[in-house]
Amino acid sequence: MSELITLSRRSPEFESYLRGSFSSEKRALPLQTLNVNSNSETVTFRVLTVDQIEQPSLLARLLVLFKVRSFLWVLLPMFVVLAKNAATQTNLDPWVMVFATLGVVFALLAVNLRNEYFDHMKGADRVLPESGSGAIQKGWVTAAEVQIYSNVWLALAIIMALLVIFAYPQVMGVAAIALAIGLWAQFKKTGSFKYRIGGELSFFLLIGPLLTSGYQLSMGMLIDGEVLAAGYCWGLFVLFLLHIRNFLNIEETGRKMISLFALVDGTGLAFDTRWEIKEEKKLNKSTKFNNNDNNLVLYLIIFYELLFFSFSL
Repeated sequence: MSELITLSRRSPEFESYLRGSFSSEKRALPLQTLNVNSNSETVTFRVLTVDQIEQPSLLARLLVLFKVRSFLWVLLPMFVVLAKNAATQTNLDPWVMVFATLGVVFALLAVNLRNEYFDHMKGADRVLPESGSGAIQKGWVTAAEVQIYSNVWLALAIIMALLVIFAYPQVMGVAAIALAIGLWAQFKKTGSFKYRIGGELSFFLLIGPLLTSGYQLSMGMLIDGEVLAAGYCWGLFVLFLLHIRNFLNIEETGRKMISLFALVDGTGLAFDTRWEIKEEKKLNKSTKFNNNDNNLVLYLIIFYELLFFSFSL
């Protein structure tokens, strides 16, 4: 038997139900969220026992939760840097390369899980199912467990980074910048990068120039123009894909009163696409942009990104 329970943000049990820490034998699946990310937010949960939840195999759950496809974001540029140095017959330390690669993968896992946790707590993944993996919302894992997993992967990433820095101290500069961005994101604790102004610039740096430069330094080589250019172009490409995904969800994002910031090309040009909606029933009258305006903005951004990316090559 399942039961329905509706809790408001003011309820002392609200956070424990969202985190899944209210019981070790039951899971609370969010069915409906009203007034998301506000003091008057209410969530209706369906409470089931763990045995009642349909779950795929452990491997399938891990692949979804860890967002394995996102590994390509870091593995492809790292492969380019590795191939470049191998082509020049550079003497590479295989152990340091392994530590550096694992460190990046572990850090990506930590970031993915952190975003999964905070987007669930903020409400983004509850009102935009396609925004996250859906593992928490389906009851495969609790938000509290995801937070623990994120901390574990982060600790492992730090250990790998320390091993690389011990071998090549010049990596410390890049690691310090990445650590500063990570601490900024951690102390904000208001959602993933895609919902914070300046976050996409940080994402661009981490996935692009900082990644390729750090991997180059971890091989005992100096940073050169080719590595920076590869990181810059790759960062723009991934950021472009992120923009496309954000703009495809812009109408639903505004409908649910989620603040979504878009940063164009990492140049500092930013705009807020927050839709101020007083009441859900007055949505069509109170939104700032209609569908035609949304499409026009989307087309302009796509054109601008493609043009800028082409000249970058």
